[in-house]
Amino acid sequence: MSVTDPMSLDAVDTSHLPPTLVVVGGDASEGGRAAARRAGELFGSDARYVVAHVLVPPVPGVAARTADPMVYQALERAKREEGSDALAATAEAVGHPAEQVLVPGDPGSALCGLAAKCGADVLVVGSRGTSGLRRAVLGSTSLHLVNNAPCPVLVVRRELGDEDATTEP
Repeated sequence: MSVTDPMSLDAVDTSHLPPTLVVVGGDASEGGRAAARRAGELFGSDARYVVAHVLVPPVPGVAARTADPMVYQALERAKREEGSDALAATAEAVGHPAEQVLVPGDPGSALCGLAAKCGADVLVVGSRGTSGLRRAVLGSTSLHLVNNAPCPVLVVRRELGDEDATTEP
C-alpha cells in the first residue's frame, strides 16, 4: 500500500464558507481583555467580531424606583461612560475590527440574548476566578452562559499575576 503526498492546506478553497461570528463579552478587567486577545488569536482576521459590554443598572431593584431621579441619571451617565471606555479597551484587545455594543441588563441574560440575536457561532468571555461563598451568593456569569447560551462558549481563565486578580478561600 502506498501513501500519496497529502494535499497542501493552502490548496483548500474556503472562500465559500461564511466568516465565523464571534461575540466577545468584555468588562473593565484584565480578564476581559485577555479573553478578547485570545478570541482574536484563535479566530483571526477572517472572523467577524461583536464586542459587548453589559451596562448593569447603577442602583438595583426597589432602590432604583426610590432614588432621586437626578442622582440616578448622573449615576447612569457615569456607568455608560465607564462602559464605553471598557468597551473600547476590549475591542482594541481583539486586534481585529470589531463592532462595539453596549447592552443593558444582567450580564448572563444580556450576553445570551445578544448571541442569539446576532446568530453568534461562539461567545467568548473571561473568568474572574471567583469561588466558594462569593460564587454561591453572586452566581457566575460564565456558568450561566455555558448553561444557557445559544452557541458554544469559550471561557478564558485569567492569567496568574493579573493585577486585578482576586483570591478567595
